[in-house]
Amino acid sequence: MGSMTQSTQPTARRRWWLISLTTLLALMQAGAVWRALNPPPVMTAATRLSPLLEFGAGIGWALLFAAITVNLLRKRGARPGVLVVSAFLLYSTLRLLLFVQADYDHHRLPLLAVVSLCLLVFPAVALLRR
Repeated sequence: MGSMTQSTQPTARRRWWLISLTTLLALMQAGAVWRALNPPPVMTAATRLSPLLEFGAGIGWALLFAAITVNLLRKRGARPGVLVVSAFLLYSTLRLLLFVQADYDHHRLPLLAVVSLCLLVFPAVALLRR
């Protein structure tokens, strides 16, 4: 890839924050794959999401986050990482909205939507402005 200009290169602290975040998300998605393979009985009854779909999505996100982490460690651009994290937050919010079943989840959907939006917008703006 081409070299980044000084104005678009993220600071080292922001880069390490993004590396930590993508590593954590890769591990969490690996855990989601494990949960899809070994679902607790309570979770099976409380969700409409197919275990096969959860398994496939978990593998896809885990591999994508792992690849982004490797690229960040190789000092490649941070923008793809920010975009993938943003896409994951959007995916997670849509998944919650589409597959929520419990009444207590329905009542907290507005709060979760606002929190997800804040988690999506503020870090993306902070990381992309440099």
